Amino acid sequence: MTTESLFDTHAHVLSADTARYPPSDEGRHGAAPPYTVEQLLADMDTCGVPHACAVQRFHHYFTDNRYVLDAARSSAARLTPVVMLDGRDETAAAELRTLAKQQRLGALRLATLRHTDYDTAWLDGPAALRLWEEAAKLALPVCVIGYVRHLPSNLPAIGRL
Repeated sequence: MTTESLFDTHAHVLSADTARYPPSDEGRHGAAPPYTVEQLLADMDTCGVPHACAVQRFHHYFTDNRYVLDAARSSAARLTPVVMLDGRDETAAAELRTLAKQQRLGALRLATLRHTDYDTAWLDGPAALRLWEEAAKLALPVCVIGYVRHLPSNLPAIGRL
């Protein structure tokens, strides 16, 4: 395998500038130290990894994709952003379409912080279905973040999709 064939598929970046890129009120504050795009690129260089997906840190920024998008934009030849949107949000499909017009996207992540054991609306409710349809139109893969205790309800919902 040559280094040109290496691709990091899941690199989280966190800004040290919390004034410009504040953690979500719903996120886990202080759970992870900053890991800037500059640090990621330096580590990629050290390890001989030419390309990566810069993945939105769900538990830190939730659906505020500004840092992952800015990070990827600053190194577009090397980084592809994976954004996070809320499947319950009626405006999410339009937001995905807008983001994709502004810059190349690698994928969409779906998850929810407001999850109950049998609630799958974030995954297969009307707003979520519109978001899935938009991702399909844009030919974007969708990554679903599921938790073990929710699998009995989430897996059948995914199967219905």
